[in-house]
Amino acid sequence: MVTRKELEIYQAKLTRAQKKWEKKDTTKSRLNLAKARSLVDRAKVARKYSRDPFEFYISDHAALRYLQRTLDVDLQQIKQMMVDEVAVEAVYTLGPGKYPLEGGGTLVVAENGTAVTYLA
Repeated sequence: MVTRKELEIYQAKLTRAQKKWEKKDTTKSRLNLAKARSLVDRAKVARKYSRDPFEFYISDHAALRYLQRTLDVDLQQIKQMMVDEVAVEAVYTLGPGKYPLEGGGTLVVAENGTAVTYLA
């Protein structure tokens, strides 16, 4: 986690790099400015998502697409397996909420007629 103080330090570096670039536009000053901007951007992301700004992160969406496109996982087949007619009827009758699936142990969380997550 990047602290507020660390973010302020990065922003000060960015300001200094900006001033140096404004005084003398060189390849080195442009590179330093780009590095400083990158540090500030990474620090902002780290503060927002509470994670290491220098760790490469793979989103759940990217992992899902990898499974689908590289390993040929059929998402439509998985979605069909996730449908529970009793829970679907409950969602349309009662509205948003958490509903148990047949077999027990798993809940579907639904909003606006869409399963947003499953809880075990």
